[in-house]
Amino acid sequence: MTIETAQAPKYTLDKFNGTSSNFTKMSQPPDSNGAVGPYHYVEFLNGVFTVYDKYSHAKLAQITDQQFWIQAGIPQPGSLVDPRILYIPKAGKYGHGQWFVVQLRFGQAVYLACTDPAHPNPSPLPGGWKAAQFDMRGCDFPQVGYDGRGIYLTVQTAVGSEVSDESELSKELELSKESESSKKSEPNAIPEKSGQSEAVVAGAGRWSQFVFIPQVSALAFPPNVGPDSGIKIFDPMDPEVYGNGLYPVADSTGSAWKTATFVCANNQTLHQLSYVKMLTEQRVIVNHSSIEVQPWEFMGFTYVKQPAASGALKVAFYSSDLDAAPVSDGFNVWLTHTVKKFGSLAVRWYRLAIDPISRDLSLANWGELSDPKGHYDYFNASIASFGKDDYTVVCFSRSGDTTTSSDPNDPNCGNLGAYAAIIREDGSAPTIVPIESGKSNNFQPLSKQQYNRWGDFSTIWRDTWDQKSRSMWLINQYVAQGGESSEWCEVIANLHIDPPQ
Repeated sequence: MTIETAQAPKYTLDKFNGTSSNFTKMSQPPDSNGAVGPYHYVEFLNGVFTVYDKYSHAKLAQITDQQFWIQAGIPQPGSLVDPRILYIPKAGKYGHGQWFVVQLRFGQAVYLACTDPAHPNPSPLPGGWKAAQFDMRGCDFPQVGYDGRGIYLTVQTAVGSEVSDESELSKELELSKESESSKKSEPNAIPEKSGQSEAVVAGAGRWSQFVFIPQVSALAFPPNVGPDSGIKIFDPMDPEVYGNGLYPVADSTGSAWKTATFVCANNQTLHQLSYVKMLTEQRVIVNHSSIEVQPWEFMGFTYVKQPAASGALKVAFYSSDLDAAPVSDGFNVWLTHTVKKFGSLAVRWYRLAIDPISRDLSLANWGELSDPKGHYDYFNASIASFGKDDYTVVCFSRSGDTTTSSDPNDPNCGNLGAYAAIIREDGSAPTIVPIESGKSNNFQPLSKQQYNRWGDFSTIWRDTWDQKSRSMWLINQYVAQGGESSEWCEVIANLHIDPPQ
């Protein structure tokens, strides 16, 4: 099909606001993280856990992350960062699926929680979870994937750590990231934590460390982390050998494959996707390999464009790794990351084909979302797909410079907001869907801060409760108010797309 004959996708958008800075009292936007189940959408941000009715959008519960873990059985959670929530298809006694959460006690431990596998329709409401924990020194920025055999976790680890408490470890991790950033980016970059950890900047002296948790242990009630659990914590992986930020693939079918795959955009070489395969039953790494792709320009610390001159140098984004889960349908893997192009930020996406025998990966297709004129930044992306001959959706943030519109009702609005691109691998141009344009053209940090970092990632999942569903559920953030009293807000959306004609 040519561009001239391709039909535009038919879609409907159903959206509602999630948590905002009015609740968290943090000016720095969090990572946009959530998941969808049969009857609920759960938003789990740094500091807050919220459950919504999937159909009415009513807020059913909202508590802090500290309260969540205390209720789940962790009496003193400590310094919490980087929650991740999943709805695991086909899990549980009845095969209807099960909710699962990971969060870190920064630099110290991994917390796990799940809903009751004996319940045919598990509820994610607070009080319905049980938790467990295991120690993991130096852990930061967890990346979580799954299939029918297990839960796969990558954490970024400070190698060679000698410090013994969370405050000293925090300083050590920040120094390693700040040092690397100063080599490749702006001299006045000063990373700020504000309740969430930073994504890895080109490795930044930190190595990926894998954890394999058998599904039967991860989704026990509470999760089994004891000697008989089958959990294996692998040694940290040298980024110069394996690449940095290796992300475990999430298999949306819930199938039980013999191998699990971890993949990254290799910011050591800037022209390869590197991946590692693990035999799950044997719990061993069997090989690692790299796929040659079009070279990209490394995206270090970058100030994001805003239409108002007063918004210049006020919002930063600085992660070129895979910060959102690579997803698979068992035959392909889709992944995305942020790069630089035309002097601006751009989103690069890939589809990798899976060999049915060896389960090795190869490049099948790729593309970019960018502005050749350099007026817009595209960044903060996540990806999901209905299949290689169907539509793929990239969720991302977009903002524009002083030449772009400040009207939120204008499709070309440059205010910092949430968008989606519906992509078909037929040569046609992507269809850009404004999920929620920013309401102001000059998002500002608090008076004592030099800038605000935008969230590291958005999140998009296909609604796997019904394998015939044509719905993609996504969460991202937008500027709700600008100026000295700037506010951010999460937007949660159900993007329903008809099959291609």
